[in-house]
Amino acid sequence: SKQSLLSCIHKVRDSHEPYKRSNDAKFKALVVHGINEGMLGQWFRILAHSDTLQQQTYESWSYMTKHGFSEAIKIVDRLSNIKFDLPTDVALKIFHIPEDTETPI
Repeated sequence: SKQSLLSCIHKVRDSHEPYKRSNDAKFKALVVHGINEGMLGQWFRILAHSDTLQQQTYESWSYMTKHGFSEAIKIVDRLSNIKFDLPTDVALKIFHIPEDTETPI
């Protein structure tokens, strides 16, 4: 699970950074990859149990710190039983011109 999360983070960074896509766009792509691969719940679990990430990212009073995101993970885990094929490159579509489109002169 951890290896697939790190691999996906690398893939999203490599595909989005050349186009200077926002962190929000990268996060959305990561979530969609996780849904498509049926791994989102496992990835959330890894992130929720990372003390270093929690200390660096969340305030002591945050939901993530106090509750560990466990209810959200249970809900997301239900998605792993459903097959998804969502587009992961929505933020990049504006940069791709279909080959059969004529370019104006």
